[in-house]
Amino acid sequence: MLSLFGSNTADYNEVDLGEWLNPFELLFLPMNEMVTRAGTYDLTRTPDSAGRFYTGTLVGTAQISEKNDVTQPPSGSLWEPHGKGKALVLPGGGAATVNLTDPTNTIPGVGATVRGFTVQLAIRPDPAINQGCTGNPYRYLLAKPGGLDLIYEANGALQMSFVINGQRVRLGFSQPLPKGVWTHVAYTWDGVTGQFGEYINGKATGRALPNAPGTLRLGTGTLSIGAGQNLDTQSCPANGEGSFKGYIDEVRLFTNARSNRSICLTTHGADCKEAAIQEEPTGGQFVMNQQHPSCNSLSALGTQACAVSMHRVCAQRGADDALSSAGNFYDTLQQVIGNRPPISLLGVPASATSTEVGVACAPIQHQSLGVTFEELARRHAGCTDERVSMTNDCTAAAHRWCRGLGWTSGMIFEMTSRPWVGCFNSGLIQDVARSQIGTVTNTGSLTSGESRLEVSRWCQARGYAPGVIQEVPSTTTVHVHCFQPAVTQSWKFVPCSSDDGRRIDRVSTGG
Repeated sequence: MLSLFGSNTADYNEVDLGEWLNPFELLFLPMNEMVTRAGTYDLTRTPDSAGRFYTGTLVGTAQISEKNDVTQPPSGSLWEPHGKGKALVLPGGGAATVNLTDPTNTIPGVGATVRGFTVQLAIRPDPAINQGCTGNPYRYLLAKPGGLDLIYEANGALQMSFVINGQRVRLGFSQPLPKGVWTHVAYTWDGVTGQFGEYINGKATGRALPNAPGTLRLGTGTLSIGAGQNLDTQSCPANGEGSFKGYIDEVRLFTNARSNRSICLTTHGADCKEAAIQEEPTGGQFVMNQQHPSCNSLSALGTQACAVSMHRVCAQRGADDALSSAGNFYDTLQQVIGNRPPISLLGVPASATSTEVGVACAPIQHQSLGVTFEELARRHAGCTDERVSMTNDCTAAAHRWCRGLGWTSGMIFEMTSRPWVGCFNSGLIQDVARSQIGTVTNTGSLTSGESRLEVSRWCQARGYAPGVIQEVPSTTTVHVHCFQPAVTQSWKFVPCSSDDGRRIDRVSTGG
């Protein structure tokens, strides 16, 4: 936590800094300089903020800008698309290169195949790019042989290509982009449905694109940014395959199909939030391991990864599904127009098979708040950091914290730089002998997926859908809370090749 005292503005603010890694982010090059051990600037490399240490190395005439001014829009208004910090300067004949390594062939998107992918970057073409050129002087923005390429065409349009199932799929020309100003571009691919997406400044272009379900793998080797594999120094590459002229910033690769909203929120200065509401997400976005890659089996149900995945399917579909139920319409409307945060439902496993899980979303009327582990530890010792977020200590801490806010029940459901707790009211609260719940609850781990399912089955036998353990009063009893969910829906753990990854039939709805 940084305490900031504003001498000119006469105010005080606190900035909370925490490390947060997106499990789907494969590469993030901010195009800022690095610092040597001696404390001097290293302008020949740019760090990988995704945490995989795929450091970018500058070759040829490429440079890191000396100042931050190149990433600002010409107007100076930060309400227009712009970069962030410094940028990659490309006068032609230069590139940033990344050596993608994967000795074990297990890194998703490099050695291991994935069923979704997203490319994001900001570009600012030189105003004189292709001026006076003849022929077809197309230029590379990104190039990874056998994986993908992004071409800046002679007319200022872009053309993205992905290698799907070993075959190059070209998406065709985008609209021409303006020169001399920043434009954010993004391309997504959902390998379950085969659906592609194209976004300019955070908004979907709506252009007709091919369809190609399957798998993708970049493979090891060199990824070039700003040029092709063969560094072309021609000012006018008449036969194409030239080097880009201008600036590139904020290059990001993800191993899932990001939502329009996620793309918009990382598009600096663009007016896209209203257009980014995605009413019907793609099939691949609604599979459990596409919400968090580690939520991929029945054995993972008790992990933080599955808590995150269940929250995300409930947050993105729970409210919509609940609105379709007449019994939940009034509660949903009250939450939407009330003074609490937007609907952000947590999820609880209500049933499961080896291939899918029935996720029960919390009641519509609830409260979702970010807290700190310091606050939670005051309620129950032992809830100290994210490594123990799914333990009995943290469950009891969340329960007591929510009870202090006037709710009966609480759970940690998401982890960013801090834990997020969902508070709600349960309909049945009872101390129960562990032997009455089930074999795993009686003799094994209370936080395992099997125990969580036993608790839900116990609640279902009493007219409720799911249930959770909130406290452990003794070695023989547990404090069980049963509730009526907003909706219960089945989701597959991993994508299937024969369908879109989501069962259409509704399992049940809460009252």
